[in-house]
Amino acid sequence: MFGGSNPNKDLEVVSPPEDTVSALKFSPPAIPQTFLAAGSWDSQVRIWEVEQSGKTVPKAAQTLGGPVLDVAWLDDGSKIFMASTDKSVKCWDLAANTAVQSRHATG
Repeated sequence: MFGGSNPNKDLEVVSPPEDTVSALKFSPPAIPQTFLAAGSWDSQVRIWEVEQSGKTVPKAAQTLGGPVLDVAWLDDGSKIFMASTDKSVKCWDLAANTAVQSRHATG
């Protein structure tokens, strides 16, 4: 980068997933900081804080029972919903750093 600026808004993710990324979502504008959530085929959902410079800082991770299909932020940024190939949807409470199963499909 020239002069420390980041005109293209490029990000270099520190400690990226080991396998294919299947879901990538930025936090909602309701929260003052910017976070990035990524779900991947290594069965993990990871969260990074995105600084103004474009630098990312790893913040937290959750391991699911199978590869991650999708992630979605709650509008207030307090929780992330995670769906995986084990037919479950879990809700990750970021303040408590706990994930509880919301739904499990059968059949």
